[in-house]
Amino acid sequence: KEDIHSSRVKYMFRKGRPYIWIPEDDLHNV
Repeated sequence: KEDIHSSRVKYMFRKGRPYIWIPEDDLHNV
């Protein structure tokens, strides 16, 4: 799962959105 998390972080930075990455569970709750 670490690889997936790393990919997500890199993907977000690629998008130009340097915000704190939160787990999917938190996203679903929101």
